[in-house]
Amino acid sequence: MSVRYPAVAGTFYPDDASNINLMLNEVISVEKTKINKELIPNEIIGGIVPHAGYKYSAYEAIHFFHFIKNASRKFETFLIINPCHYQSEEDISMDIHTSCSTPIGTVPLDLDLMEFINLPRTQMAQQGEHAAEVILPYLQFFLDYPFKIIPISMSKQSYKSARKLAEMIFKANQVVKRRIAI
Repeated sequence: MSVRYPAVAGTFYPDDASNINLMLNEVISVEKTKINKELIPNEIIGGIVPHAGYKYSAYEAIHFFHFIKNASRKFETFLIINPCHYQSEEDISMDIHTSCSTPIGTVPLDLDLMEFINLPRTQMAQQGEHAAEVILPYLQFFLDYPFKIIPISMSKQSYKSARKLAEMIFKANQVVKRRIAI
């Protein structure tokens, strides 16, 4: 098993589970009256969430993860699609590892779905990438059931690339039939 270890724990978010829990509970206590539960749809398919350091983005991001937690649907796989902040030889790529670790624990990648999505798997685009890593502790904090992830980095962010990726995900999930969120 190949584990991707945290690259930005201690800078973008706390470097131990108890401090992540403390910080997110503090954010929830501030935001709980602002979370509009009427916005929780019956069928969530995904959301757009900031991936900056928690002190900057958690107050906005926490709303989406509260919705995911309270959704009627339990998701098997979360596809975390993010910009590639580093030089990459591929326009769109997936992580080369089989799991990702944060101070809260380790989460497996959905290797079966990844096989059918059939994007290149590169280390260069993922090695120091912080975007998907910053999102993962939110999922670990909010969800009380097992799930898998697929980190996908996009160095070429265009309508054409996004459409290509969406079609690849749709076709792959027609085969694997996961309950996915993007």
